[in-house]
Amino acid sequence: MTKLLCILIDGLQLEALQCAHVRCLKKLMASGTTVNNLRHDGPNLPLPGLSTLFSSIPPQEHGVMDNNSGLVDSRHAISLFSLLRYHHLTASLFYSREHMQYLLPHGEIHTSVFLNSQGIKNMDSQLAEMAGSHIQREQPDVCCLALQGTDIAGTHFGYLSEPYLETVEQADQAIGILTERLRMVGLDNEYTIMVTSSYGGAWTYDPKSNKNGTSLPWIISGKAIARNTVIEQNISFIDVAPTLAHILDVFPHPNWQGSRVQDFFTQGNERQISQEKQSYMHLFKEHKMRPAA
Repeated sequence: MTKLLCILIDGLQLEALQCAHVRCLKKLMASGTTVNNLRHDGPNLPLPGLSTLFSSIPPQEHGVMDNNSGLVDSRHAISLFSLLRYHHLTASLFYSREHMQYLLPHGEIHTSVFLNSQGIKNMDSQLAEMAGSHIQREQPDVCCLALQGTDIAGTHFGYLSEPYLETVEQADQAIGILTERLRMVGLDNEYTIMVTSSYGGAWTYDPKSNKNGTSLPWIISGKAIARNTVIEQNISFIDVAPTLAHILDVFPHPNWQGSRVQDFFTQGNERQISQEKQSYMHLFKEHKMRPAA
């Protein structure tokens, strides 16, 4: 079964990929497929974006509208990680944004590592080293690495400023650390790598129209993914979780509103999943209500 490495670069804007020196990201783009217009119709903040990305329902339904709540408070959302736990798959999360502790209910992540970002130089690189060592030892089915340095620089100095682009390059180096760790132990062909952002960093959200004007990049590279392909049409955040579930050979939850993005996949590697949607709904609701062991 294919494993998945999710790299979330907070505040990463599409233009940064053209302005910064990002050798590792461009290598992933050449060996995989890139969406140039990933869009989130909701508050342009990290936790609302992540909640939509992992639950495949819009903010108006999962209810996460700021950085002080998450899917842990939502009665209507079933996350990708709930799906993984139901299928006895392991998931890990490495992060430095404190608010991410609100993202998921207790027990959905097998390994969760928080690194306090205050006063730590090269924070993203340190997180990547920790995540890389963990992958080498434990080989989780899904590992998520959330990098915050880009967003911190964008907030203080401006997005697409020189300090911002420097942190984009540091995030690229963190990706290089991870891919090298995978290669060292022969896992580079076992993991599909996804890179995207939880939000674009610019305050462009219009609450009246429930739209924001930021287009984000979404890159996936792996053995079942089309090579050197660019998708130009608008893709919604709600389509991310169904696409990742397909990579993991897991049938999407029936409450999810998005669909997998077919253009990511090569025809020769398409897989058919035979489970029926109807058999999951009551099991997931029961599983969500059951207290963690």
